[in-house]
Amino acid sequence: MSNDLNLKIDFKGVGKWVKSAKKAFITDSLVRNRVHRAVDIVKKEVVEGIQGPPKSGRTYQRGSVTHQASAPGEYPATDLGELANGITTEVSGLPGGDIVGKIISSAKYSKALEYGTRTMQPRPFMAPSLKKSRRKINNIFKQGIIKPKYKGK
Repeated sequence: MSNDLNLKIDFKGVGKWVKSAKKAFITDSLVRNRVHRAVDIVKKEVVEGIQGPPKSGRTYQRGSVTHQASAPGEYPATDLGELANGITTEVSGLPGGDIVGKIISSAKYSKALEYGTRTMQPRPFMAPSLKKSRRKINNIFKQGIIKPKYKGK
């Protein structure tokens, strides 16, 4: 059993969508490219959230190093970089033409941070990153499909 934490962006029905969108010159490779762009956006948001602004949790010493932990509900604080460096993406096709994009966190403590434990409140980083990225992802898939509405005279 894998310890990886997967955030799966499942673009179900893409095969049917591609077939029906041929009029708009949409191809499988174009859709796959857009899924790659979408998972890259979420991955960037995850890493920036982890490495981002100072956290507001407790401060403690480990040897000569002072560490600022994250508070419950914040993105986890980076320490040695294992969590941020272990974020990867994967895009694959499924039978029927569906395309699945995954953002994977391979740090062994990823699930504990995302969901919490009996002794620790959650420090979610995957779900909030997807939520923050939704508008950008929607815009990626709208490009070339929906004609922009221009305001003006």
